Amino acid sequence: SLNSAMLAATGNSGEAQEQMQFMLDLSKRLGLNVKDITEQYVKFRFAANGKISDEQMQDLYTSTAELGTVLGLSQEKMKLSFNAMSQMMSKETVMAEELKGQMAESFPGAIQIFAKAMNVSEKELFKMMERGELLAKEVLPKVAVEMKKAAMAGGALESKLKSTRVAQGQFTTALQEAQDKIFKAGFDKGLAGLFQTMTKSMDENGATLTRIGKIYEKVFNGLSYIVKGAVAVIESFVRVMESAWWTLQWGIN
Repeated sequence: SLNSAMLAATGNSGEAQEQMQFMLDLSKRLGLNVKDITEQYVKFRFAANGKISDEQMQDLYTSTAELGTVLGLSQEKMKLSFNAMSQMMSKETVMAEELKGQMAESFPGAIQIFAKAMNVSEKELFKMMERGELLAKEVLPKVAVEMKKAAMAGGALESKLKSTRVAQGQFTTALQEAQDKIFKAGFDKGLAGLFQTMTKSMDENGATLTRIGKIYEKVFNGLSYIVKGAVAVIESFVRVMESAWWTLQWGIN
């Protein structure tokens, strides 16, 4: 589950719970699919642990999600953008393959934002990538700052948060949260108990189940006998009808 994955990524239950709450709050505010963004966040944490701080991770994800919301990115494109950043952090350097080949394809203006974050032209940005000079742990926190500025410019994010699309996403997140509460409140344990009881019952009643199987065997054999008999009757009827037809035809001629 996502909780177990987050625990593995953070190393302790308290931190895992805090990060899960952070993702839930973010999805509620922006109307994002909490499952999708949490899966990507877990992957990013695995790649970024020990390279940037928890605060920097959260700032990057928040600013990327905010600007993505302003740009009206689909859930799938948002997911691909987060995945590209995870790969950058995993490789420890920002390369054209992830920035131009992946993120820029899903996130409009990504190249310009990275160039602005490094205070260089796009041409120089690509030269720096070729030389392997763009360390992800140094670049991505700066990118987060630029994304935040872009999202907030002219009240764009504030306006977007009032849209029907975001409201619909917020409803979906609330529904997912309600389902999770029901699941954790007892549904999961109750369902597990039911399966365990049925498993135990089948294990303890092997002889009875065998007798049931024998009964079904006799029933099916009986049905087979009936079907064979019915087929024979039908064939006889067809022969009689054919004979009558030929007799009638012979009489007419």
